[in-house]
Amino acid sequence: MATINLELFKGKKLKDGRHPITVRVYHLKDKNYISTGISAYPKEWDETQEMVNKTYKYNNMLSAPKFDQVKVSLMERLTDAKNIMLEFEKKKKQYTLEELTNTIKRIEKRSSFFEVAKQIEDENRNAKKIGNATAYKTIQSVVRTYLFRDEIESELKNYGEKEKKPSHIEIINSIIEKGKKSKDLYFDQINYSWLKNFETWHLSKGGGIGGLNTYMRTIRAVFNRAINNMDVLNYLYSFGTGKGKYTILEGTTRKKAISKDSVSKIKNLCFKEHSQEWHAQKFFLWSFYSRGQDFVDMAYIKVGTIIDGQITYTRKKTIRKKAKTLSLKVTPQMEEIYKLYAAGKGPDEFLFPIIERTDDLELERLDLYNRRKTYNKYLRRIGEMAGINTENFTSKSSRHTWATVAKKSGVGIAIISQGLGHSKQATTEIYLDDLENEDVDFANELITSL
Repeated sequence: MATINLELFKGKKLKDGRHPITVRVYHLKDKNYISTGISAYPKEWDETQEMVNKTYKYNNMLSAPKFDQVKVSLMERLTDAKNIMLEFEKKKKQYTLEELTNTIKRIEKRSSFFEVAKQIEDENRNAKKIGNATAYKTIQSVVRTYLFRDEIESELKNYGEKEKKPSHIEIINSIIEKGKKSKDLYFDQINYSWLKNFETWHLSKGGGIGGLNTYMRTIRAVFNRAINNMDVLNYLYSFGTGKGKYTILEGTTRKKAISKDSVSKIKNLCFKEHSQEWHAQKFFLWSFYSRGQDFVDMAYIKVGTIIDGQITYTRKKTIRKKAKTLSLKVTPQMEEIYKLYAAGKGPDEFLFPIIERTDDLELERLDLYNRRKTYNKYLRRIGEMAGINTENFTSKSSRHTWATVAKKSGVGIAIISQGLGHSKQATTEIYLDDLENEDVDFANELITSL
């Protein structure tokens, strides 16, 4: 194990005659010195205590609080170096003096959250994991918006209601270019208070628990990467349970299912062929008929995917983990929709008009995002026409509806779980939580109706 202590390095004399106070690292019969940025004369240094003494205080005319700050600063440098050494002992059976010294120097520079997040974003983009790359790009934008929230609000007050306002990113870039505020966020700043304040800000502007959960998990992932890179010390980690630790909020799944009768009402609506309402109706019904097929999976169904009355596909949501391949029988209702969209298309063309640009993964994903947004907009519109409560009526509703109707029809949870392509039955049970509550409420009415 290495030995680390504070030392007045007398082997080097500065112009004013002082010597640098260093963190001395001794390992494998060799040693390195890391400057603390503080210097002292020999008479200002206590060799026994390894600390500046009262002579240092008097010579530099320091107040008691200022003198304490100097001592605390030196102790923090020493403590950080020792913590890094302990991390090396845990993770590495063997390490060199240079490895240890360079890591101490790197951590002392304070790693930037944005630098590590950008590194992860670039790695995912190079690996063609555009979804993951987008998540890390988004968290950088969201955190910067939070850091500059006051400046953004102040700037937007300068514009009238009818005036075109700059975007948050444009305001932030302008502030940074003018040098008015640092653009960096360091990991030692992301403590419990910072995380709680971020949570409060997100919720106060109407953000949901689900979005907050996603943002916090991404921030945590960036923090974990920094720790694994040994850019940050473990003791700075603020996520977890217990005093001084931030626990990520878990939101309950809001009810998205509608009744079977409501599905029939949507089916019976009439729209102009190929209008946005027409597409929204057909997308919803296809998903419902296909055991709640996700919108993203629908987007990649090709005309030639149907073979001998069966569709076989891999769920995009599971492709990065344990890929889940599903095979489902094409029902007469699905075949009817299939014929509407397959007419005039080749076997390698996408069945549904969702993705148009396939040469660039980012543009492909943008197509998917924009089409889902349009789908949700018109789905709510046709939901209102069918007399449905559209508060939580989204592209996910067809999936939740299939599970709910199946449960009410007496289908076991294991079969429903298999039909949805869930790897864990617990996920299916979350879908059906609201249904269980309805059953209990109905039972209570029967019991208490005297």
